[in-house]
Amino acid sequence: MLKQLLTGTTVLALLLGSSLPGLTQSQENVVTSQLKQASEGDISPEELQKFANAFKLILQLEQESRQAVSRIVESSGFSQKRFGEILQAWQNPEAQPNLELTQEESEKFNNVINEIKQNRQETLANMQQAVVAEGLEVERYDQILAVVKDNQDLQEQFKEMIGN
Repeated sequence: MLKQLLTGTTVLALLLGSSLPGLTQSQENVVTSQLKQASEGDISPEELQKFANAFKLILQLEQESRQAVSRIVESSGFSQKRFGEILQAWQNPEAQPNLELTQEESEKFNNVINEIKQNRQETLANMQQAVVAEGLEVERYDQILAVVKDNQDLQEQFKEMIGN
């Protein structure tokens, strides 16, 4: 559910011109099913405002997380370029089949990945707390997100609420 929260926010941010990562196919199916459960008439203006407030907090948390990840990489001694090469090879070995790593680089990379994972878990927990603090359940946030994503009128209201 937390992954949906982040992914859903990502989709809406993409609609609004932000540059967050994309949505996976399985998560699209979840969002589509949630869209069937909620409709525009089910979302009160107050609920949409709570959603907009939570959305702004989530975007802020995501930005802070990206900055923290950048600091983690920098403090490890890797250049952004070298870390990116190793990360790409780690995620897709066929992309960099001849990438050579020293033992030290391999250990540093694993440590950085673990720190990034920990940062991500903390960020997701903070995102969930932000939604709840605004008076919504995470599941309801996801439902509203699905409706707003596919409803131009609600998107316009939402944009006004977040000042975009």
